[in-house]
Amino acid sequence: MSRRRNELLSHPECRQLVSFFQAIRSTVGFGILAPAHTPLDKREVMSAAIKAALEEPALKKRFDELYMEVIYQGPKKFAETIVGSISDFKTVVQELELTPQ
Repeated sequence: MSRRRNELLSHPECRQLVSFFQAIRSTVGFGILAPAHTPLDKREVMSAAIKAALEEPALKKRFDELYMEVIYQGPKKFAETIVGSISDFKTVVQELELTPQ
């Protein structure tokens, strides 16, 4: 968790909200995707460049100012995260019996 986000959540008013919303799992993710079937070696080259950029002090500072926690995953782990998200949302859609409108 980013330092600033941690500070924000330590305020009494926020602690009440946190306790209220603890049962709700909510995350927002951002990622950079390559076209389907891009060879893993090419994805790894792009991934290394992205990782290096995310380690730049100015970029780290900017994400911190936006209360954003940066979690670098790499191509394989990020693919697993996407598959997991699809599974999570599929469960929600089924449990709530949602249908396209």
